Amino acid sequence: MSKRQIKRRDRQMTIPHRQIARRSKPDWKYTFNYDDEKFLKYFRSRTGIQVGKEEKPDLARFLTISPKSDHWLRTSKNFKYLNGKMVPFEYREDSISMNKVFRNYLQKWWDIYKKENQPRKIRRR
Repeated sequence: MSKRQIKRRDRQMTIPHRQIARRSKPDWKYTFNYDDEKFLKYFRSRTGIQVGKEEKPDLARFLTISPKSDHWLRTSKNFKYLNGKMVPFEYREDSISMNKVFRNYLQKWWDIYKKENQPRKIRRR
């Protein structure tokens, strides 16, 4: 019996943040139409989330649509609780991540809405 040493290939460890970056959507590549009333009704009927009827609709629109909204949330002194106190800077990253989740959710339902309301193609033989 001869003894052979088995060489094993070392698998490269994948870096977790690279995998996450591939799966997540790139920032500000959203195509949903915030002004489409039919889509907003569809979104509410499917998710139960009412969009466009907030206390401060201009601020809600800015936070949903504008690419500068994340920077504003990080730095603004006008970002306050309902009681008027300024939100501490430590807790602002949570608001930014929730905004990103909401925008991704809107985009997901926008894609489904567009797919369902797409005109059917007629096959000709």
